[in-house]
Amino acid sequence: MERFVRIAVFLVFLPIFLFSVIKSPLVYDLIIIGALAGALIEYYLMLKKAGIRTMLWANLLFLVICLYELLNRTPSDTAFDLIKVFALMILYAALVLVPPIFNKDIKSGMLSMAFTVLGGFYIIVLGVQLLLLINHGPRNTLFLFGVVWGYDAAAYFVGTAFGKHKLLRQVSPKKSMEGLFGGLAAVALTVLVLKLVSGVSIIEIDTFKAVLFAVILGLSAQAGDLTESLIKRFAGVKDSSNIIPGHGGLLDKLDSFLLAAPVFILLLHYFK
Repeated sequence: MERFVRIAVFLVFLPIFLFSVIKSPLVYDLIIIGALAGALIEYYLMLKKAGIRTMLWANLLFLVICLYELLNRTPSDTAFDLIKVFALMILYAALVLVPPIFNKDIKSGMLSMAFTVLGGFYIIVLGVQLLLLINHGPRNTLFLFGVVWGYDAAAYFVGTAFGKHKLLRQVSPKKSMEGLFGGLAAVALTVLVLKLVSGVSIIEIDTFKAVLFAVILGLSAQAGDLTESLIKRFAGVKDSSNIIPGHGGLLDKLDSFLLAAPVFILLLHYFK
């Protein structure tokens, strides 16, 4: 039953997502912004269960500031404007590093600061790259999402059917080496077939790079997922929330993309 609900929810969401990428970048931006804000709230609530109060207000404010900077970008702006990056980091440091100084409990203040910064980097700094991704065109955006979703699905089914050797038992007991390699093989083969059949009509990248990128993105997606698994194990929760029937929380759905998106942008920037 849970698997049926999981598939049904995905099939309802998929056409909305495809429409947003192909026809309405504004809708795409709203989906990603809403997901990032929700993920920050889930992160705060997870760690609260572990007795750590992160500075949710600081991370939400930092997200708003980052979004403001993105909305005010011009086509001539480079992807890595170091002056703006340093300015944002200094502002974020002021938001996060100063309040713990006034906390009477030094240990509590340090833990709050450390986990706030972790959430800010993991969810915001990496997550806003999904908003930059749409600037690389709908085909590249769909390539990333297709590879990550394909890898996750293939790794799940291969791992469920054949998984015997645990990937990282202490972090995520259900993930297996068989699932990892099965997922990588599945996305590499799928991308190769699509590229050979369609030429440049679906995937703009040349064949060798497309397959290589798919493997790298699969590994990046797994790393992002394991990072969230580590946080959940620390907090003692199974899912970041239960807001999405059959899927868990917003952070559960974002985790694979948080590292894959910036890695893909770097690949496109330097190796396309």
